[in-house]
Amino acid sequence: MKTKLRMVAAVAMLVAGGVAQAGDLTSTVTATSDYDWRGITQTAEAPALQASIDYAFGNGFSLGAWASNVDFGPGTDSNVELDLYGAYAKSYENGFNWTVGFTDYTYPSGDDIEFLEVFGGVGYKNLSAKYWYSDDYGNSGMSAYYLEANYTQPLPRDFSLGFHVATTGGDAWKAAGGGYEDYAISVSKPIGRFTASLKYAASNGFSDRLIFSIATTFPWKD
Repeated sequence: MKTKLRMVAAVAMLVAGGVAQAGDLTSTVTATSDYDWRGITQTAEAPALQASIDYAFGNGFSLGAWASNVDFGPGTDSNVELDLYGAYAKSYENGFNWTVGFTDYTYPSGDDIEFLEVFGGVGYKNLSAKYWYSDDYGNSGMSAYYLEANYTQPLPRDFSLGFHVATTGGDAWKAAGGGYEDYAISVSKPIGRFTASLKYAASNGFSDRLIFSIATTFPWKD
């Protein structure tokens, strides 16, 4: 199924490029005190430098690539993660929106744990929910899903408050002893051309962490 999903993703890329009228290329660079992914550290609670390049076709389609250093602990070889992704999103004047897409997680010259996820999500104004699914999670041959909900509350002085809750499941997590839930609360604020964020990440079964990050998106616009 993973091969079929990659074929579908490739067709989506071709369609997006074929019907695009105008595009927008951006890149985001982030420095963070810990690479947190779904409530689990990906850098042994050490800092990470991350960067993405994204192209929005102007018709709802978008493609991108994202990279970060990683450290999965003793006995592992991966030190870089490279993700390739694409999506189609649609928004309406009443605040409702939806999106579908995929992410291909790869680890060049590292552990053989790459896998592909597909996702679908819906949102209304500041509230959103998304369901992620892989039929070969971590190259294990077993399925896994991740269901998340997020809410963002604007605050005075350009601050914003974010809430996150999610749960995992599927055969891969059953084989590992069971799934888990993760939660997060964050506050962020733009400072000039940068955005600073402070996040408290918690989950049952993994350590709680306080994570600081700062990011900027190019090209800078006045």
